[in-house]
Amino acid sequence: MIGSIIRYALIAGALLVPSQALADTYQFTLSGNASALFGLDSSPTPTSNGADDFTIAGVNGTFNGSPATFDLLFYDSSESGGFDISGLLNTAGDQLFTGTTSNPTFILGTFTLSTYGSSDRAYTLTISSMDAAVPEPSSWAMMLLGFTALGVVARRNRSNKGREPA
Repeated sequence: MIGSIIRYALIAGALLVPSQALADTYQFTLSGNASALFGLDSSPTPTSNGADDFTIAGVNGTFNGSPATFDLLFYDSSESGGFDISGLLNTAGDQLFTGTTSNPTFILGTFTLSTYGSSDRAYTLTISSMDAAVPEPSSWAMMLLGFTALGVVARRNRSNKGREPA
């Protein structure tokens, strides 16, 4: 009995140790004259970057409804913002990230984009978080301790039922 309590206490203690935060995953949904859908980390590590743009290579998604793997090139505001999908579509508009091109963080929201070199405003890009809520380690520890306490109470009640008062 004491061994079980100590074991559960050690497990609960391990769960309380802070874990490293993971980047959120963002979903990119492009609609308009062309459509695309793909997901990226909120703060990606670029495959390459320049002074005013960065590339993320080998992204899986869909383009015009068909599965595709493409390279994405994101531009800062000095290069007219927007992004390019493997040369299939080059857009301009708002800058879609904060930070530097070597350490970008995408901005959540809906953006109106144009074909590069045009003012057609033919595309809408929505960047949204697609991560589900995950319980914190301390919540798991409290739940585990609660179940342990219920088990201890149930065991005591069961062992006390076998004893008759004198």
